Amino acid sequence: RVSALKQALVDSRAQNMTTALLLDEAQQLPEEALEGVRLLSNLESHGEKVLQIVLAGQPELHTNLDRPSLAPLKQRIAFWGRLDRLKHGEIAAYVEYRLRVAGYQGPALFGPPAVEAIGFYSGGVPRLINVLCRDALVAAHRTGQPLVSSETIVETARALHIGPAFDFT
Repeated sequence: RVSALKQALVDSRAQNMTTALLLDEAQQLPEEALEGVRLLSNLESHGEKVLQIVLAGQPELHTNLDRPSLAPLKQRIAFWGRLDRLKHGEIAAYVEYRLRVAGYQGPALFGPPAVEAIGFYSGGVPRLINVLCRDALVAAHRTGQPLVSSETIVETARALHIGPAFDFT
């Protein structure tokens, strides 16, 4: 099976195509799977790698790769990147961007107090911002609110058990 995979990758490379394997939530991969990733990283044709591998995951991935048994894989990593939490001033732009990507073209749905609450309860973590905004939008729609209020964010955060128990009202 590996030879068939290698041949397919070599054929793709011969057509000037780049093949990539993206493994999300890679911190959850068992050590044996990570060793398999290392073996895949060895595939070459004419001295050129035929597969680009991207490991994406939580900070635990870095900890897992620090194991001595995974040193050969860690040594093959050419680029490390880390997404930090969004800063206070970045959250409104992020929320607006996500709404645009989703196809929304109307007026703002989250006023400054709501954005402040989103930042507080999410801690600037994009995944939490997404969940909090999604559920708050549903709650606002259910109650007929044209604008998501900070109170709706607080209630939603509490229902999701996100962030400290703090009231913006």
